[in-house]
Amino acid sequence: MNTIENKKVAEQDNDTSCGPSCGCGTATEEVSNPPSYEDYQEEHGACGCGSGCGCGPEENTTDSSLPVQYRILRKGDRVVEFSSKKGIDSLSASHFIGQGGKVVGIAESDEDLQTAWQNMDQLDVTNVEFRKGELTNIPLSNDYAHVVLGNRIINPASDKQKVVDEAYRVCNHDGVVCITELVYFNPLPEAVRKQAESFAVNVQGIEKIETFLSYFDKTGFSNTQVVELKKMMLPEDSMSSVLSGSELENIMDPNSYEGIFSVCVVAEKPHSCAPETCCQNPDKHKN
Repeated sequence: MNTIENKKVAEQDNDTSCGPSCGCGTATEEVSNPPSYEDYQEEHGACGCGSGCGCGPEENTTDSSLPVQYRILRKGDRVVEFSSKKGIDSLSASHFIGQGGKVVGIAESDEDLQTAWQNMDQLDVTNVEFRKGELTNIPLSNDYAHVVLGNRIINPASDKQKVVDEAYRVCNHDGVVCITELVYFNPLPEAVRKQAESFAVNVQGIEKIETFLSYFDKTGFSNTQVVELKKMMLPEDSMSSVLSGSELENIMDPNSYEGIFSVCVVAEKPHSCAPETCCQNPDKHKN
């Protein structure tokens, strides 16, 4: 394991930000036979977002043990990470793009920015830059990145559509975004929300999966694909204190569509924009 990977593991052990690898207390997102989004579409019908629900773009590596966000990276890519926090994922991405590429991590606070700089200096990484910025106003030019990454950046946003719009603007034509977020399929009981929060799982702003995917469609992304879906399993003893009977059984069933899910979406920015989705269109989304 290289230095960056060692650092990433060490940081994750103490990270409470609920990233893709975060255990979120005693909750886990790993289940043996999770439901698939393809099956959900067959049962409930397509949501109209254009999701192909297959695999993502051509992968840089066949190592399926890697998170999707790293598998889609190629040597020489320019990468932007929205809400880079401590900078660990940005620093890890730098390993996959090589010295010919560049990663720009967008930190939302001075504290995160300072920590990211410190981690970068300790690892002596030269192809990463961290900047402070708002997710609705990224300090980068249009069409900058080959790949835009984001982990749980949509739900907390006061203007979710604007965050996805910025990902679209910063991404270059024929580039891709890879976003991980928490969603639900069926209405989420308030008791489940509260129990999730008690285990440090931030469900503020969580929405139905069709609503989440619609942001990408409305912005102008094409070939939006659900590439990974994991059900978050909260401890049964905790859930039994607030649910009973069929509700408890369905929530604890790893093959049901009840509860909280982590979804990873990959979407492509088309070769050319339609007038109604153009980044320069001041009337975008008014209709």
